[in-house]
Amino acid sequence: RGLERLGKKKWRRHVAKVVERLKEALAADYVVLGGGNSKKLDTLPAGARLGKNENAFVGGFRLWKE
Repeated sequence: RGLERLGKKKWRRHVAKVVERLKEALAADYVVLGGGNSKKLDTLPAGARLGKNENAFVGGFRLWKE
């Protein structure tokens, strides 16, 4: 919805800001982006990488197991 509402250029800027804020808030080395719209990013924001949706569950289980 955001992509349609904001347009591609502004949406990309918002994605970059969210990645930056998530990294800071969670003290993360990187943020994994997934979903259909993530493929529409020509270049990934700094500190982001693409992941598959099915891996989100595995990662979540590992996080809570530790």
